[in-house]
Amino acid sequence: MTDEDKLFALIAQAEEIQTAARNFETAAETSLSGLQGVFRDTVKGEVRTIVTDATKGVSEGLQDASRMVQASAKLLRRTWTIGLGSLVIVALALMLAFVGSNALLKSRGADLDELKAQVAQKRSTLDELQSTTWGLELVKYNDGSRGIILPKGVQIDRTGDMKDGRTVVVIRP
Repeated sequence: MTDEDKLFALIAQAEEIQTAARNFETAAETSLSGLQGVFRDTVKGEVRTIVTDATKGVSEGLQDASRMVQASAKLLRRTWTIGLGSLVIVALALMLAFVGSNALLKSRGADLDELKAQVAQKRSTLDELQSTTWGLELVKYNDGSRGIILPKGVQIDRTGDMKDGRTVVVIRP
């Protein structure tokens, strides 16, 4: 196998890793699409950061390895003995780059698992809050006024005043 073949093989491997990272990001986005608002955006941003960092690390490692292969090709042309030693070094460097990128991807996978656990916990908290607050939503409008949005199907039954002066709104599902 010539040095050019090795270089093209490395480039193909880098493209495969980048494609896998993109697929991983897409799968994560799909699984998180059910989250609401801030939670979804926060998790989506974290997943994008993790995948970007992993892809960048793999790409840099493969580019470094590619540069080493090119340097070793020049040495091989000069002398067989020195060239053979360089080839061994490049092979070791490629192995180390692969092992390093693999470890980085596993680390990012662990980070993603941790984020998924956090999302599950946040989703549980959100579900608990929604059941505790009966689905009522507090809003603040651009003009500074505030309001309460009732869930679909809920109607105001009656209003009144409490002894301490607060207004009471009784709702009916």
